[in-house]
Amino acid sequence: MNFGKLSVLVVVVSVGALAGACHNGAELAPHHTECTTDVLGIEHCETHYYSADGSVETTHDMITDAARAEEILLERQGAHYASKFSLSAEQGLKIAKTVNDYNALQSRSDQDVADFAQRLYGLNPAKIVDAAGQAQAGDNTSLNQVVSEAAVNFNTTPENMKNIVKTLHGKLLQEQGIQL
Repeated sequence: MNFGKLSVLVVVVSVGALAGACHNGAELAPHHTECTTDVLGIEHCETHYYSADGSVETTHDMITDAARAEEILLERQGAHYASKFSLSAEQGLKIAKTVNDYNALQSRSDQDVADFAQRLYGLNPAKIVDAAGQAQAGDNTSLNQVVSEAAVNFNTTPENMKNIVKTLHGKLLQEQGIQL
């Protein structure tokens, strides 16, 4: 689940509303915040504001809840990739974040795909495209070199990097007739 776009919209609207409230000279009412953690490890907080007449108004910070839920999801996906491919937690999280960002795009341009490749593999996208084109023609020399370079960036072996590429791009490789 990706709450990124929704969160940004709500934050922009909220900041605009709060900016006006910050300049009206009003003091913050007495309040306290209660937080609970659900079974998934996500913390949910409510703030209770007390007025002079004894009434209580409660607010729930859904933006923070959504952001924390996404953060936990990414951490778990990162741990999965790290475990599955024997990578560091940092590299596993890098894969999870990049794939999540890529999946959040509704329509992907060639530039989006190039940016994805650059962020994930740390390689020039043109080099990847050239190597893939040669592999389609049956020459895997350049593709194997690109995979080896990506393996260095991931601090892993070329064989493990091939497994990562096959997992993330297996369908596309098959559709393009590329054997890795």
